[in-house]
Formats: sequence, C-alpha cells, structure tokens
Amino acid sequence: GPLLELCPEVAPKGPGKNRMHLDVRLEPGDDADAVAREIGERGGRELHYDWGELPWRHFADPSGNECCVLPSR
Repeated sequence: GPLLELCPEVAPKGPGKNRMHLDVRLEPGDDADAVAREIGERGGRELHYDWGELPWRHFADPSGNECCVLPSR
C-alpha cells in the first residue's frame, strides 16, 4: 500500500505557502503524462517554475495546494 513519510522542515514556511506539501512517487509502469492529464481533468493544474531540469512535476489543486509527482525508483 501507500507509504506516508513525514520529514522535518529545515526552515519555517513563508506567507502564502502550504502548511503541508505532498510528494507522490509513481509506481514502475505508471504513465506520468496520464497522471498529469487526470490531475487536470480533476481541476488541478501543472505549475512551471524556472528551476532548471528536474525529475518531478509540480501541481496545484483547485484551492492552490501544491504537490509534486515523482518518477518511480
């Protein structure tokens, strides 16, 4: 089943930031593009930042809560 890992913050969050941020790691064989489409179909949106090339994708739900979808290991 799913694994929930809680990690301590190294610094306090600034104003306007989520109090909690989920990172969701895909299972081997999962299609990241299909997951992104499903997030969009459910009202979420992909966020794009100028952070360079990263292995994960950053999303926000309709309320602005952010999460990242990471590739499988």
